[in-house]
Amino acid sequence: MFEKRNCEARRIAVGAALTAVLFLSGCGAEGAVQTSANMVAPGITGPAEYGDWSPAPENTFRVSFLVDGQEIDVQEVPEERPLASVPEVSIPGLIFGGWENEIGELTEPLGTLICGDTTYIARLYPDLRSHVPYLFPDEDGAIRPDDALTADDLAAALNALVVPGGEGHLPGMPLGDYPLTGEVLSHVLAGCFPGSGAAELSDLESVTRAEFARTMNALLARGGERVSLSDDVTPFPDLALNREDAEDILEAALAHTPDENGEILLEGLLGRNWAPGFFHIAGYLYYADEAGNLLRDTDYGSFHFLPDGRYTSGDEELDALVAELLAGWIAETPEAEGDALLQKAYLYVRDMTYSGGNHYDFGAVGWDVEEGKKMLSNHHNNCYGYAGAFCALARGLGYDAWCISGKALAKAAEHAWVEAEIDGTTYVFDPQQENRRIEQGRGKGDFEMYMMSYTYAADWFYIRPSK
Repeated sequence: MFEKRNCEARRIAVGAALTAVLFLSGCGAEGAVQTSANMVAPGITGPAEYGDWSPAPENTFRVSFLVDGQEIDVQEVPEERPLASVPEVSIPGLIFGGWENEIGELTEPLGTLICGDTTYIARLYPDLRSHVPYLFPDEDGAIRPDDALTADDLAAALNALVVPGGEGHLPGMPLGDYPLTGEVLSHVLAGCFPGSGAAELSDLESVTRAEFARTMNALLARGGERVSLSDDVTPFPDLALNREDAEDILEAALAHTPDENGEILLEGLLGRNWAPGFFHIAGYLYYADEAGNLLRDTDYGSFHFLPDGRYTSGDEELDALVAELLAGWIAETPEAEGDALLQKAYLYVRDMTYSGGNHYDFGAVGWDVEEGKKMLSNHHNNCYGYAGAFCALARGLGYDAWCISGKALAKAAEHAWVEAEIDGTTYVFDPQQENRRIEQGRGKGDFEMYMMSYTYAADWFYIRPSK
């Protein structure tokens, strides 16, 4: 636009000068004519008498085009003429966003009348079209969709997406494990995409990872296509697949390949065939039926499974504590069978510290989750905490276990322990009593009170409520 304004100003100046000459020539004033005889209007040569003008030689101006600091084209253009052509721009790793004038405005060189030396500068953006995951899970395999997006999350995403050759054109980004404001995110993305970037997020104090995935997928025009998934792709343990934004999160976080014969991402994941039985992902328990379908939003025996397929105790904090422990143990000994992991869980709880705590009436129920959570968090509690903690771990391993608030020992004292049904038989597990016997020097070694039948455990006088 500024070139057109310059041309218009020049035309006005020339027109004003010619008007003055004509006026003086026609007024009959000899002095005026003589005075005007030597006048030269801009762009006019020779005397300025009426009818005695001759056109000036045509001016030409230099028009140059810069791409990434390099001059790629120069044209000599006659004054007030448009360009004959504009160079094409194609650079690996970069996207051409148009031509800027000297004051940084996007303009269209073709059709613009040239009235002075002009430089056009290519506006370039990094090419972020690598079809790869850009939202990454944590060390436990959780995708954390509702956590705030951090500066490090953003940097990891853009560095993963950029096509080779575009790295040097990524905008300056903050770094660190702190939440980004919507304003900062919008500013960074405006340097990556033609248009306004993520202007709709600019007023947010923080942006969730799910909101970032939704915004990026829209900017990248990703999602909705049919894809193929590799066989080892699994859902994220903390992602409910019935969320409205589940597909956006999966698009951002899972490796997949566009495939016209494939499946929609979410449908493909929901339809994945799993090995029948219990299995773990990032320490969380799942169950697949004989057809290989994950149980979702339903019960299996005493186990309740969430819409994303995870077993839950009903308490997310307890579930997370259990999953963290089990994930570590499974990673240490991935070949370990269920019984070996159950023994590991038993010894882990047994070796915690006995302390005072809450007591419950004979036959009371519903205390196990809270007491188990306190035990796994603080590593000390009374027998109710020992029972609750071991029961939570056993159930996290797929054992049908439950807590008993009863009486035991010759004095019929209040006591809590765990029962579990294994291969049709009910067994007793009492990590707190085994801990006590070891502390008193009367223990008979590990697993003395592990997986006992009530017949074997008769010497401890267990009295349980009737079923």
